[in-house]
Amino acid sequence: CMVELGLFDCHFGKLAAIDEGCSLTKTKDKWNFAVQDLLAKTSHYDIDYYLLPIGNDMLHIDNKANTTAKGTPQDVSGRFEEIVHIAYQSVIDTVTVMLETAPVKIIWVRGNHDPLTSWFLCEMLKAYFSGNKDVEVVTDIDARQYERYGRNLIGFTHGNNEKKKDLPMLMANEAKHHWA
Repeated sequence: CMVELGLFDCHFGKLAAIDEGCSLTKTKDKWNFAVQDLLAKTSHYDIDYYLLPIGNDMLHIDNKANTTAKGTPQDVSGRFEEIVHIAYQSVIDTVTVMLETAPVKIIWVRGNHDPLTSWFLCEMLKAYFSGNKDVEVVTDIDARQYERYGRNLIGFTHGNNEKKKDLPMLMANEAKHHWA
């Protein structure tokens, strides 16, 4: 089987209410807990490969001005460089653990908060793992991504630009070679 780790909308760098204790460290801890939990729940399967979508607002901001891609100001926890570094290191640590079991495929899924930064993050991951034949990083710039596994076709989108009722036909038209 293929195991997808759906860790969407993490928003590394988001500053939440003070009493919630939201910080970069807390976000990284929550990420690590989710990864460990999902890997434990799937450890009994014979895994062909892991699929790890990255993007989907993994980062809360898209630039040093602490705004989203469209310029909406955001309250942040940490400096831009620190946020990117911790998100990057979190993915490296995750992939390293998954590689103990099976190969890993990372796909970039454009979000509305971090499209540029998350794309560059995936390009950095592609460079980091370039010598590892068990890691594939896909950074296609299409708004939606598709993964075929056996007879299954899985579509990925952040969902901010599509209507739910349009998704089946979008997949049929955009992934014709798999759909057929």
